[in-house]
Amino acid sequence: MATGQQNDYVNKGETGLLYIEPKKEPLTKPLIDAYTRKMTAAFRQAKVNYERSCFGFHSCECRVESEPHTYELGNGLVTNSLCIHYLAFHREEVPDYDLKNVESLKFGEEEPNEEELNTPEKPVKVMTREEWLEKEQR
Repeated sequence: MATGQQNDYVNKGETGLLYIEPKKEPLTKPLIDAYTRKMTAAFRQAKVNYERSCFGFHSCECRVESEPHTYELGNGLVTNSLCIHYLAFHREEVPDYDLKNVESLKFGEEEPNEEELNTPEKPVKVMTREEWLEKEQR
């Protein structure tokens, strides 16, 4: 079951694809399968809309940052620059309806490259203030 929170962008009446905010650490190796390849092919054919912002930059839980604009897929769906990253490294948190939308894409399949994957350098666990204080008190 998906655990990533859906970004407000979709809730404002847009047809957004993979506007999620993962909360878990990423996989250590990317998951490359039909979903990832379909999204890669669609993303490569997408048109960048510089006029339409994604509410600025946002960072994934693994500190990978998005671009500040949308990508129009030509089939009525819009997505963001982390769409391939989310499928490859945060699949567990991708909602089922997003997976169904990716499955229905008709752009073929292509292998993602490193830039498109946005591979995290290494998973980083950031301590909360409370965790840091607890550690300091030991």
